[in-house]
Amino acid sequence: MSTTNPNRRSYGSGSLTIQQTKTGPDTYYGIFRDLTGRQVKRRIGPIRTPHVPDGLTKTQAEARLRDVMQDQRNVAPAEHARTLEAAMNGWLNHLEATGIKASSIRAYRAAITGWFLPTYGGRPLDKITADDVETVMRKMRSHGLSDKTIRNYVGALRALYNFARDRRRRWTVRNPVDDIDLPKAPTYAEIRYLRPEEIGLLVNAPDGPLAHVDRALYLTAAMTGLRIGELQALDWRSVDIAHSRLRVRRTWDRKTKTYTTPKSRRSERAVPMPDAVTGELERMFRHSYPDIITPEPGALVFGDPVTGDPLGHRAMYERLRTALRAAGLDTAFGFHSLRHSYGTALAAQGVPMRKLQEYMGHVDIQTTQRYADYCPNVEDRGMVEAAFANVTFNVTICPTTA
Repeated sequence: MSTTNPNRRSYGSGSLTIQQTKTGPDTYYGIFRDLTGRQVKRRIGPIRTPHVPDGLTKTQAEARLRDVMQDQRNVAPAEHARTLEAAMNGWLNHLEATGIKASSIRAYRAAITGWFLPTYGGRPLDKITADDVETVMRKMRSHGLSDKTIRNYVGALRALYNFARDRRRRWTVRNPVDDIDLPKAPTYAEIRYLRPEEIGLLVNAPDGPLAHVDRALYLTAAMTGLRIGELQALDWRSVDIAHSRLRVRRTWDRKTKTYTTPKSRRSERAVPMPDAVTGELERMFRHSYPDIITPEPGALVFGDPVTGDPLGHRAMYERLRTALRAAGLDTAFGFHSLRHSYGTALAAQGVPMRKLQEYMGHVDIQTTQRYADYCPNVEDRGMVEAAFANVTFNVTICPTTA
């Protein structure tokens, strides 16, 4: 990445610079001084490609720079300035009070304290610049963090600044993250899943005292798409046998050892329950509790048979790897692979993406679109066949060689 300054302007009118990148479009940046004399750098926008209206011309960039400078000079100083550390504590306390999941708060705290506080924690918010943020981003990259992780960590800083800049607080007048280019959004790698016949091998593989639980657990995971925390938190009142549904109302947080709300609003959902799952759950219950007619509504479906508590996360994975090995399958498959198995199997049957999004509890349809490649393509193949229907050729049988 390099910066050139071919457009130096008169004193007080700022400078328009061009920042060149290897992966994205070159970008105009404006550099000027605010009313306090502090140098400010602002992202203006991408440079227009010749003959393509996809960015800004030099004239448009200069006009936008003037607008940015005017807006900056019209903004009053922060009324209640805070340091980054103080603002972070206020932000996280606010999130906790508004009911944000504990796991999300832990992730935000880890992002800020792990990367930004060590250098900038005692600095006032308005003294942290876009260059400071990019310095941390380069450090993240040198430590091997992925583009997705960098976007997430810098996104946490953006959210903190938006909270601090709100008119109810006015701890800062700007957000430095607005003036940087984030890494491109990730393209999802190829997903790993088990084919239906492999699911059958896995379900038949468990052995030992919890074999009956694991068989039902693996089949339910593969045929309903529930996440591992949702499986751990599933209770019998959420098993609606009359309507062949599983209702996802909560999840198990293995770090805090508490039940929490599902991952997102869409994660609270009802999922169709195939007859095979219903039958396996009934067999599992009869095996565990032969003298009880019906389960207690609040009892866990996959609870520990002795304590009734959620199954341990680490022990679940150890038994899964043992079952995969016994079935002759790759031991790198995990519980999320069973969730992927559900998504690919339904997509292959032509289930609409919006319906699949509902069943899997995805917030963003783009996440569900990963399974679109597995949809049936009979219509597409028919169109291609029709397009070449009049093509004739002679078939030559090549002689085999000894």
